[in-house]
Amino acid sequence: MGKVVNQAIKFTNKYGLTLAFRVKKHAAVVERHLNDDEKVLYVFAGRKTDDSDKKPKSAVIAITNKRILIGRCNLFNLGYSLNSITPDLYNDLKITSGVLFGAVKKEYIKEEKEKEKEKDK
Repeated sequence: MGKVVNQAIKFTNKYGLTLAFRVKKHAAVVERHLNDDEKVLYVFAGRKTDDSDKKPKSAVIAITNKRILIGRCNLFNLGYSLNSITPDLYNDLKITSGVLFGAVKKEYIKEEKEKEKEKDK
């Protein structure tokens, strides 16, 4: 097992109420796309909600010294999805914490420009 997989498993063991499934498979997606010069700073697992279908899906998020990677292996291992957020596209990060659950909301510069265009119409 690789570094990302180990850190993701440690995270889920430490935070037992984490709602994430198939963590090893998701972490392997992130591990596959790490560059040689990247250093993994933090890894966590959680649920990722896409705006298109609003269904939460498990994912592994890795924060490196160069970017943020969000990896998700599809059901039955029929492909995967990977989001790579580089500093030039990154705008804002908001973390909220509740008694049982928390949320990480990210905002991209591209989204801000699209919101401004909609306001101008």
